[in-house]
Amino acid sequence: MPPSDSKKRKSRGEGAAADAEGPRRRRASGAEPPPALKAEEDPEERELFGALSAAQSDSDHAPYNEGESQILDNTKVPKRSTQPNKSPPFLTTYERVRIIGQRALQLSMNAEPRVDPKSETDPIALATMELEAGEAGAPRRFLPDGSYEDWRLSDFAW
Repeated sequence: MPPSDSKKRKSRGEGAAADAEGPRRRRASGAEPPPALKAEEDPEERELFGALSAAQSDSDHAPYNEGESQILDNTKVPKRSTQPNKSPPFLTTYERVRIIGQRALQLSMNAEPRVDPKSETDPIALATMELEAGEAGAPRRFLPDGSYEDWRLSDFAW
């Protein structure tokens, strides 16, 4: 069947892409897909997402509004540990690198140095000087029970 004048295709590639994506475009724009496509279920989609029950359909869910925040039911906010610090009082290499890296990023974005920079301009060297002087940020250690401990740099054994 030749295409009508109102549905002329510009190129062969565009026509093939339009045919392949036709149902997707209709669903995205809000129009109902043809009944034959609606009745079919993709087995791969069923495996990934499971079958929808009769009570659960697209109309049951609240629409997504881009500007609104959505809080998930299973969100757990960590709590501060009520016991004294349990973890060892040693600053690990990873904590040291993270503290220096975060502070170096701040210094590279024109934050005020907390120590006298003398003639130093390298943000990593300045961050290391601040850590050694005890002026850098303190690490927060998360525990297996989901709580956390806040440490001060003066609490660590150097």
